[in-house]
Amino acid sequence: MVYLVAAFFWLSAGVMLRSTIRMWRDPNHIVRFTGRYGFKPDFDRGLARGFTAFTLSMTSLALAVPLIAYTDPARGVVRGPTWLAYVEGGLLLLFMLGLALQFCIAWFNRPKFLVPPQRRDEPGVWRERRARR
Repeated sequence: MVYLVAAFFWLSAGVMLRSTIRMWRDPNHIVRFTGRYGFKPDFDRGLARGFTAFTLSMTSLALAVPLIAYTDPARGVVRGPTWLAYVEGGLLLLFMLGLALQFCIAWFNRPKFLVPPQRRDEPGVWRERRARR
C-alpha cells in the first residue's frame, strides 16, 4: 500500500513539474488552471500564480513518503541511519513552507521570483479585494 501511495505522489509531482515548466514558458497555459479550484475567480488566479510553490511542496512530500515508510517513526523506532530521519523532517518542513508560499503568492503576489514572469504585475487577492471596497 505504501508503494501505491508513493507512486501516486511521484506521478503527481512529475505532472505538476511538467505543468509548472509549461506555465513559465507559455503565457496561455496558466489560463487553463484558473477556474479549476472552485473558489472565487480572484483566488483561483492567485492559486494558479502560486503553482510553482505548490509543486515544490508536493515534490518534497513525494520524496518524504518513502522515507516515512522506511524509517517508521509512528512506532517510535527509527530504522536505518539516523540522518534519514533528519532528511525526512527537512522534507516535511519544505512541504509546509511550499504551502505557506503558495498562499503568500495567492494573497500578496510575493515573492516575485516564484511567480511566472507574465503574472508578476498582477495584484494579489488582498489588493484586489481592498480595491473593490
